[in-house]
Parts: sequence; C-alpha cells; structure tokens
Amino acid sequence: MSGNDSKLIGVDTNVILNVLRTDDPPSHKIGARYFFEHVQENKVNLGVSAITITELFRKPFKDNSSKEQEIVDSFLHFIRARTISISHDSAVEAARIIEEHHLKFADALIAFSLLFAGVNTFVTRNTADYKRTSLTVLTPEEFIKN
Repeated sequence: MSGNDSKLIGVDTNVILNVLRTDDPPSHKIGARYFFEHVQENKVNLGVSAITITELFRKPFKDNSSKEQEIVDSFLHFIRARTISISHDSAVEAARIIEEHHLKFADALIAFSLLFAGVNTFVTRNTADYKRTSLTVLTPEEFIKN
C-alpha cells in the first residue's frame, strides 16, 4: 500500500511493542520493523488510538522509568503517528459491540475511535480480536504485501 495524505492507517499497540520490547518473537520484531520502514518509505499516515497511547506508557510509569517514557515518546514521534481521540459516538458504539459481541473493552474502544475518525485499515497482531468490526484488519506482513 502506498501513502495518501488523507488516509490514515490504524496501528495497534502490539505492533509498536514488537519494535520496543526485547523479548518479542524475532519474526514479529522483524515484521514490525519492515512494516514501519515501509510506512516511512511510502509516506503512509498512521493513527493510534488514545487507548494505545495509554497502553504504551503504562509500563514506563509502572517502572518509574523516564528513559522508557522517552523511548516510547521518541518512537511515536519517529513514526509520526496521529493520536485518535475517543468521541462520544465512538464510545457508545464500543459499548454496543462489547455487549452484543463480547469484544474486549480496550479493543472495542480502539476499533470504534479509529472508525469514527475515518480509519478503515488496522494493522495488528491480534486480527481475530477485530473480526466483529468493519475495519479491514491486517498483520504488518499482510499490509506490506498489499
């Protein structure tokens, strides 16, 4: 996929963590790195939910590590990810799908905040978690191939 100024591609927490964590499977780390290189080369605009931001910063705050906080913040700036807020309408739809389809709380908020912001494609390692949404869900490797 190539870049488009008006099109945002959503990225899940786990894909970012594949790059930041040292203990992730090597194949996931390599795939995530290639994904972010592809995104940079093709000027693809990325969006991350406010929930993802919260998830990324939990461990650095838990560990009271300003160095870890700086690493997360630097990486988010490097990939030029736009933070997608949770609107009233997206929160209401997230509640509906949580109850109707038993989607996990954070996954529902991530999905519907992105959908209400106009994001249609979402890159994640947990593709099964988002099958009950209208997002086009791809792994990093699938995104690169498309």
